[in-house]
Amino acid sequence: MRDRLRIGGIGTIESSHDVLRDRGAARVSPLLHPADHGQRGGRLVAMRHGPARPGFGVMSACASGTHAIGTAARMIESGEARAVVTGGAEATLTPLATAAFAAMDATSPTGISRPFDARRDGFVMGEGAGVLVLESEASARNAVPGCSARCGATRRPPTPTT
Repeated sequence: MRDRLRIGGIGTIESSHDVLRDRGAARVSPLLHPADHGQRGGRLVAMRHGPARPGFGVMSACASGTHAIGTAARMIESGEARAVVTGGAEATLTPLATAAFAAMDATSPTGISRPFDARRDGFVMGEGAGVLVLESEASARNAVPGCSARCGATRRPPTPTT
């Protein structure tokens, strides 16, 4: 059975293991290793749309998407890039990942997400993705004449009142 449009991650590893177990080593896709890399999504975008380099993935577990956005902003701020396609995706609702987190007693037995509540009892697994284009102000003004949008950021650590 052909893998269904997966672009990497634990689901690809699990299904490839099934192929190995059920059909033998000769049937494992030669694309398994490249498909499992964390930068696979970015590579696919670059292959289809041809944006300029660099193209790389930022991998830091659950914070990868946020770190990727921060890295993109720093690339623009430093002048390394005028615009960056950035974001993150997570798709780990697989039997193996679910079992691993359950074995750590990390998941909520009630299935309720209450991260800042005294009654919290673990986290609830989920999947999601978000991609955006960040660009320099000059690049945005050239793309949209009359654009006057501004974005502010703070470099101080957050406090309970901010």
